Amino acid sequence: ISDPQIDREAKRVTFSGTGLNGFADIFVFHIETDSIDKLTDDIYGDFHPVFAGDYIIFSSDRVERGDADKLSICRIPVEGGNIEVLGGLSGNNVQPSAHRDGRISFSSNHGTGIQNIWLLDPDSSRAYRVTNILTGLFEPSEWRGDSVLATVYTNTSYQVILMPCDTVYEQVETEWVEWEKTWEPREMHFKTAKGRVGYDTKLSFDIAQGAIATNTSMESAGGIEGIFSDMLGDRHVYFLVYDQFGSFSDILKNLNVAAIYYDMQDRPIWGTGGFHFYTEGYNRFDFGFSEETFGALGTVSYPFSRFMRIESTGYLTYSEKSYFADLEPERKGWFGTLNLSLIRDNSLWGRTGPIEGFRGNATVGGTYRFDTGQVSSHLASADLRYYLRLTKRSAFATRLVGRSSGGPEPERFWMGGTWDFRGYPFFYFYGKNIVFASTELRFPVFDQFRVKFPFLDANFHGINGALFFDMGQAWEDEPLPLLGSVGTGLRMNLGYVTVLRFDVAWRTEFEGRFEKPYYDIFFGWDF
Repeated sequence: ISDPQIDREAKRVTFSGTGLNGFADIFVFHIETDSIDKLTDDIYGDFHPVFAGDYIIFSSDRVERGDADKLSICRIPVEGGNIEVLGGLSGNNVQPSAHRDGRISFSSNHGTGIQNIWLLDPDSSRAYRVTNILTGLFEPSEWRGDSVLATVYTNTSYQVILMPCDTVYEQVETEWVEWEKTWEPREMHFKTAKGRVGYDTKLSFDIAQGAIATNTSMESAGGIEGIFSDMLGDRHVYFLVYDQFGSFSDILKNLNVAAIYYDMQDRPIWGTGGFHFYTEGYNRFDFGFSEETFGALGTVSYPFSRFMRIESTGYLTYSEKSYFADLEPERKGWFGTLNLSLIRDNSLWGRTGPIEGFRGNATVGGTYRFDTGQVSSHLASADLRYYLRLTKRSAFATRLVGRSSGGPEPERFWMGGTWDFRGYPFFYFYGKNIVFASTELRFPVFDQFRVKFPFLDANFHGINGALFFDMGQAWEDEPLPLLGSVGTGLRMNLGYVTVLRFDVAWRTEFEGRFEKPYYDIFFGWDF
């Protein structure tokens, strides 16, 4: 759909629509009855329709043998009927616009080869050229009766210019004549045959990133991750290589590596891969521990539409887990995991995150331990997010999360930090059951913030603000009282790679008081 125009009574909209056959025709949409009339239906291209009394004026290639550089002004009754062509003008005549007094302005290069503004007087049937610009004028529109607004190319850019219509540089006698078919596309007579063309899959880098780090415990770390894809985007290969070691003898043991291949040529989308991970960590249940895992994975995804899909992922994993405090014996064995998810996402994003639409993920799954013949864990999870756009760049965002896991070795979930539960540090909430709710008002603060130093200028673009309220809790077996926080924050887009976030929040236990403010600065997009 292109060039929509509404009539003066705001009851109808006309537009040019291109069908699957590639032909552009004129349509009228009736707002009150929610119906559409197709006024033209042929192989010719019809563009730029406008209401003009009982007619719709448009430009078309139906006269000059389909030449895209030579369109003619045509008209057709609003209710449908015979097409008439404005005779007397040659060249390219496009972008008609209706004036309140009945005149029609349009852009034409008749006689000069340069697009200028012409006016058509319906009473005298004369057309007048009322501008004389060497660089051309396009897309005229009436301005207060005696002038037109138009697009002009000047100073290396397209700009809007206001031009008077009181000077006549040229006039032409015109008349409306009924259109008769003057040309048709030539038929192509070639022998045709069906066959296959070989397509050699060649993968190339889409993106890669890496990092090197060291810490005070004399450990070093480094890694790289990236994505390969073919020219059509049908096949993707994701890889990760990461290592954290204190001495060279630990390099192989601590190596983290993963590679996953995705085939997206057709539905269902599928992928497979392998991995090896080693981690040393701490939590309040296992205390210090190390775990080494390796195995294979497979995933199948079936999209119902562009916005919704069902997805299943399975893992076959061998795991060895040791506890530094020797509170439990070492655990090792083979595990099988299967998760099933329903996902919907039609969100529209702004400078720092989504501002309109819905995002949702509902997942159920379980893990089976082969050496014991038991289900070691099972989980159910739902994460729902809704974004109500208030203005072009402001929105009200809501998020609801619930997760639960059970079994001899349940999965545990965490919250805290600027990504979800603000006012509390990362991993403050940790347990096999969590609930969380968040509401946030997102709005622009600065379009551009500039700091000028003697040696450089610092320009910061896209600084947004937020007012938020978070509430939730994590627990093991018995639910705990809900906690909450309220606060405000700033978000700054860093080259559309990530977002710098600053939050200040006040914790509350819903007893009528708030604790001292908690400040947090980190990176990440809005939820």
